[in-house]
Amino acid sequence: MPVRMETRFRRSSGRRGTKVSTIFSFRKTENEMRKKLAEQGFSPASVEDTVLFLKHYRYLDDEDYARRYVEKNDHKKSIRQMKFDLRQKGVSDDLVEMVFEDMEVDESAQILGLLRKKNYDPEEPDPAKRQKIYAFLARKGFSYDAINSAMKQWE
Repeated sequence: MPVRMETRFRRSSGRRGTKVSTIFSFRKTENEMRKKLAEQGFSPASVEDTVLFLKHYRYLDDEDYARRYVEKNDHKKSIRQMKFDLRQKGVSDDLVEMVFEDMEVDESAQILGLLRKKNYDPEEPDPAKRQKIYAFLARKGFSYDAINSAMKQWE
């Protein structure tokens, strides 16, 4: 948080400034910030004022948060898992869909990377090991079709 912003918070309200600077030390969605401020005992009016202030100066930006989240996690989480996580954090469905339309996430490459990481051998005759890999990828949120096509590509 820039010094000017922190100073403004401290001048306007000592309690709010101290709390917000601590709470805001990590990026959050608008919904997460509202919850965090409410948990800290701020009045609904203070929460609203603070959120509007942070949005005005673009310190709270759900679209930017979603884009950064996808960029950070696109190699280790499935599209389905990332969408679920963003919705859990309070990002609107429309915004989540818009972000994924704009960004290209290659699930096949993600699956191939996980297969490499797990040292998967396509020549493995044991169906139990193959099933274990399928289950692992399905738990990560990948669809059966995506897993199948990536496994065929791997072979």
